[in-house]
Amino acid sequence: DHQVVLASRYCDNLVLIMDSDDAGNLAAKKNIEKIQENGMNAFQVELPKGLDPDDFAKKYDLDFLDEAIQNLISNNKKKLVVKDWYG
Repeated sequence: DHQVVLASRYCDNLVLIMDSDDAGNLAAKKNIEKIQENGMNAFQVELPKGLDPDDFAKKYDLDFLDEAIQNLISNNKKKLVVKDWYG
């Protein structure tokens, strides 16, 4: 809660990239609710199954991610499913 409140002082949008397992998806859902309760926009990048953010960064070229996240926010889509690119 403290980190969300702190972030709300500096930005309007938060993008979550969590582990792709059940625990990561549950954490993302809970954090999205907290973010929205604090008046910010929450966006989620869903990684391919079995990968956490560190594994994904080591395995793939991430140049596309900046542009993809900007498009996500600009188009007000709430979720980016990375498997659409790397399936």
